[in-house]
Amino acid sequence: MGVLRSQVVCQSFEGNGTFPAGPEGEGEARSFDDSSALDALALEDRVERAVGWFLDSVEPQAASYFTVLGSEGVAEDEDVARILEEADDLAARRVLELVGLDADDHVARAAVRAYGGLAKATVREWTRAGALSRAQAHRLLRDALLTIVTRTLPAL
Repeated sequence: MGVLRSQVVCQSFEGNGTFPAGPEGEGEARSFDDSSALDALALEDRVERAVGWFLDSVEPQAASYFTVLGSEGVAEDEDVARILEEADDLAARRVLELVGLDADDHVARAAVRAYGGLAKATVREWTRAGALSRAQAHRLLRDALLTIVTRTLPAL
């Protein structure tokens, strides 16, 4: 189970640990955990870079990403289910921190966990089905997260 937990957490939020440089290579790559670098960015820029970082981290390992995620729908093993739930919750907390919201707000975490389902399906449509290009996947995830943060969460 330790290997599965490590893979899920790595796929959720560790990747190569850096945000890509800005659009068109502007600026320098920044560590995901560098909160001072994030604080200096506008919300739209933080989300733009985070979505790019997520797609960059998933792309080279798409097959193993879906091997792990594929067990979600059929997993009857309670340990596997718990590990996947923990990874989803950790990812939701990290996203909330990224956008400057309270990671302990249970309603916000639930909404962002739901966004995580969209992110998983989007990656599947991009990497496996070929129904979306990377640019389309990026746009979908960026716009959805911005809408959730700026319009939906304040109304919940």
